[in-house]
Amino acid sequence: MKPKFRIKEHIVYYDPQRRRSWNEGGTWPHKNHYGFHEAVIAADFRLRGYEVIHDYSMTKTKPLRNVTNYFTKLVHGFVSRRATRFFTTELKEITGSDDGQPDLFVFHQDTPNDPKIRYPEYPENLLWFFVECKGPDEAIRETQRKFWRAIAERDNIDLGIKRLNLFRALPEGYKYEPKEYEF
Repeated sequence: MKPKFRIKEHIVYYDPQRRRSWNEGGTWPHKNHYGFHEAVIAADFRLRGYEVIHDYSMTKTKPLRNVTNYFTKLVHGFVSRRATRFFTTELKEITGSDDGQPDLFVFHQDTPNDPKIRYPEYPENLLWFFVECKGPDEAIRETQRKFWRAIAERDNIDLGIKRLNLFRALPEGYKYEPKEYEF
């Protein structure tokens, strides 16, 4: 029997007045708000001193777009060679594609100028981790659970459940109790 893993979601709130598209007199460029929740969560991490990559591929080392290719190289430069080998071989076989991969790769570099910002919810000051982003009514997809399980089971190559985080972007005043998901 496979072990069960648990992931608890964290909440980031945003001003719902800024959720309107440019067409509606707001500040968000896309009418359908594509990527809005990812942007809210990425901004929260950036304010805490982290860097964020959102356009990358875990299972391909040579994606089609130049920007994606560049960011993919950065991601694979942070993770270990064994993790990269796992992503591009075993994980690719398990999932068949990047469907289900986490939305964000979050990291910071240890430098003399780094303020050593620590996220209080994390027991370790990890230099990098993955973040899945959800909006108020978004559910966890089966492809995501499959992706997460594959990463969570690989603690032996410096992956594991500690490298996965789930964040939900919600409008200020939205009543919601953070959930814990098992996979």
